[in-house]
Amino acid sequence: IFATHIIGRRLIAFGEKIIMWVPFLKTVYGVSKQVVNAFIDPNRVAFKAVVLVEFPQPGVRIIGFITGKIEDPKGQNCYKVFVPTSPNPTSGFFLVVRPDEMQRTNLSVEDGMKMIISGGIVGPSILSEDR
Repeated sequence: IFATHIIGRRLIAFGEKIIMWVPFLKTVYGVSKQVVNAFIDPNRVAFKAVVLVEFPQPGVRIIGFITGKIEDPKGQNCYKVFVPTSPNPTSGFFLVVRPDEMQRTNLSVEDGMKMIISGGIVGPSILSEDR
């Protein structure tokens, strides 16, 4: 309620200006604010698809979530993939993966997240490739 009123908004903006003057806090706060906005923006989908990638070693596949596309230094199109840790998906690994290094699945993002949080207890008995 406080933040929705003019005085509250001005105080919050003033607090943000103070934080943006401190070098380390500026970086942490700026990134945190972007992440929170990405999750709460109803027009933006944070995770676009569920994929399997080889990680942390060849032959071992792990569930990851495509978060976007990026071009690598060689000019090749790649995917940005977030691989969350289980059972706490708020931490994980960020990978840049070529399309041929990942396998799309038939899982919805919700089902993929359920598998991560439950440590694999909740989820389908068959994981098929999405073409």
